[in-house]
Amino acid sequence: KGFGGAKPLPGTTDAADRFVRGAYYLKNLPEPADYRECIASVISVIRNTSAPFGEADPSRPYVSVTRWRTVADVTNRVYYYESSTSPNLVWVKLDKLDFGPDAGIQKLDLKRSPDRIGDCSAQFTPAKAFSVVLPDLK
Repeated sequence: KGFGGAKPLPGTTDAADRFVRGAYYLKNLPEPADYRECIASVISVIRNTSAPFGEADPSRPYVSVTRWRTVADVTNRVYYYESSTSPNLVWVKLDKLDFGPDAGIQKLDLKRSPDRIGDCSAQFTPAKAFSVVLPDLK
């Protein structure tokens, strides 16, 4: 039974269609056997609702390709990240990071190191603060 009765799931890249597919997939996920399966299930739904790479359509400027996907596990304090240009899933265990006032600024460079994989909590390196560009309100 499709979403909304007998209608099939919509298949376009429009946000509304992707939302309907995502809602349907989430509603019909089986009960996960363990934590790993739970994360995999959520990521599978996100992947199925992502907009694929393709040519921009000037008549549909609101449709854009999916560049990355994230899952935030707020209970276990784990942040998962997947780039559309890399086959690897990376994650950071927030409890392993130092957020103290003397910790300094750290970054995990995924642009210059796109082949990272798995738990990257210990791979942060010191970084400079970025400067905020304020709008000219004159």
